[in-house]
Amino acid sequence: MTEYFTGIGGYGRDMAREYAHAYIIEGRSGEERDDYIRSFAKDIICPNTDLSGHACGNCPACIRVSSGTHEDLLFMSQSGKETYKTADAAAMIERLSMRPYGEHNVGIIDNAERLSEIVQNKLLKTLEEPYPGTVIILATDNKESLLPTVRSRCVELRMHEQTSDFANSDSIELLMKEWFGKTYFFKIRDLIRKSFKGNDEAFKFLDALENNLHEKLIGGERLPKDAGAILQMIDKIEETRINIKRGMSPEYALNSLFLSRNNINNR
Repeated sequence: MTEYFTGIGGYGRDMAREYAHAYIIEGRSGEERDDYIRSFAKDIICPNTDLSGHACGNCPACIRVSSGTHEDLLFMSQSGKETYKTADAAAMIERLSMRPYGEHNVGIIDNAERLSEIVQNKLLKTLEEPYPGTVIILATDNKESLLPTVRSRCVELRMHEQTSDFANSDSIELLMKEWFGKTYFFKIRDLIRKSFKGNDEAFKFLDALENNLHEKLIGGERLPKDAGAILQMIDKIEETRINIKRGMSPEYALNSLFLSRNNINNR
């Protein structure tokens, strides 16, 4: 199951104090993702959450989580130069087996794309049957790098970057306008060719497009009449993102996505 959120605190939980035992957070590595993870960890560990389950932010537990010194907040160490080793996983599993000082142990595996298949398999049992009170968070910029058996044991969350910060926001805005208008394929093709030279630009546009569709889907009091088509298009966006990560050229992938949009709209 994949859930979507934008920025810190946007995971929209109304089931206060109820957590899955494992999460995959997919988003670009950096300060925004780090801040989100710490905010999420505070919500889990804070003993003074509000009715919606959000941390108070001021208690000693929240302060220690923010500084990374809380006893129940555990980061998996990476002893390999470029990857985690089985000893790293073993140390994390052993530490998670200890009773937390509060209600939860929160284990964080940052840059989880650095987990080899051997290390991922070593973590499987803990992901499936964690110790009581354990919540494990795997952060990665590419969830496709994780084994299906790992992903099936986790709730998947994907971060959407804020479109207002995009260096090529004008290009994205122009393409969005044409995308949702009555335009010809050759015009979309030319815009993509001129404005989107690499994967990063393509991913930014896909994030903006998906945000727009989610707003159309849930922004009103009732589901729109074309909700089915919107959901199909969101699935196609996810497929496009995966194809680009697997090596498809961004230009070809975005052109194919636009053609898919026309096919869905004409059904």
